[in-house]
Amino acid sequence: MRPDGGISFGCGIRVFGTGTWVEPRVAHNQHPASAALAATNTNDGGVLEPGFSDPGPAGYIPTHRSEYPMRPSLVRTATVGAALLALTACASSTGPTVENVAGAYEASVWTATGGVTPRDLLAEGGAIRVELTPDGAAVSSVEYPPPSTLVAGAAGVWEVRRDSVVLRLEGQPPALLGPYAVLGATLRSRGPASTFPFDPQVYEIVLTRTETP
Repeated sequence: MRPDGGISFGCGIRVFGTGTWVEPRVAHNQHPASAALAATNTNDGGVLEPGFSDPGPAGYIPTHRSEYPMRPSLVRTATVGAALLALTACASSTGPTVENVAGAYEASVWTATGGVTPRDLLAEGGAIRVELTPDGAAVSSVEYPPPSTLVAGAAGVWEVRRDSVVLRLEGQPPALLGPYAVLGATLRSRGPASTFPFDPQVYEIVLTRTETP
């Protein structure tokens, strides 16, 4: 809490205290120069001419007193709203960025479920490697476990979308393309094992960063 009643939040957002705003009232007959100036609009008897009033000193703008106490419910609503904006700004500033996601990754989890038998494709000899460069390029290599001898490589691009990472690679399983949830140095994705409409298998892939640019 600030001395002036304001509340400071992180990320440079500040909520000021509220209260009653009062403009000072200065009566014309109390102003030091009012009598002399009023005399310019009086007759010889010192009485104000009809239709004239004391204008106050030159350049003086009469002020008034106005009190507008803000309702407590509005004060609370405004304060809570500002606090939520501050938290949102802080959260967004710590989300994934190209700089903190770029690097080389290898699969630490690669499982297939939904078929007749759940499979652990890493334990069976499979491997996935992905490199994400700071300029947005992506290169991947998918080695399917035996008895398959297929090694699928592809080059494409990647990007950060809000709180997720998305890859665009031709010919790779949809689960490898994301979206990936970013959890520290890992990227987690779950999706179809293939583009075949009747393939019941679902891949779960966790990529762990092994190198940074």
